[in-house]
Amino acid sequence: MAGTVRKKPAPDVIGTDERPVTVVPPSPFKLQACEIGWWQTLWRTPVAATWTVSDRPLVWALTQLYVKLCEEPGAGIAGQIANISAQLGLNPRSRIQLSIEEHKEPPTELRPGRSRFADVAEAG
Repeated sequence: MAGTVRKKPAPDVIGTDERPVTVVPPSPFKLQACEIGWWQTLWRTPVAATWTVSDRPLVWALTQLYVKLCEEPGAGIAGQIANISAQLGLNPRSRIQLSIEEHKEPPTELRPGRSRFADVAEAG
């Protein structure tokens, strides 16, 4: 394998418009009424098109932190939110690191992301 050049995978391409509420997957944990809005808001972001089933617990944790921040503001909570947001590609710098490109209207011939939630929703 010496001398083999690995081809860099193509970046995930996302749009810039908010996604429809129909793409919001079920939470892996029971959500309280105050958490549902945050859960839906996060899943409707354009970058959510790149998330996979394994990202749901991380998005759930971020939902919890946003609710907690509203109840008791603090720098510690804000730092945790920034950390998880970066892991999910919710800021421009992390999208660059995760090879996620934004386009006003992503071309249909490019892969639309790595999300597989249609399969999860159908499975139950």
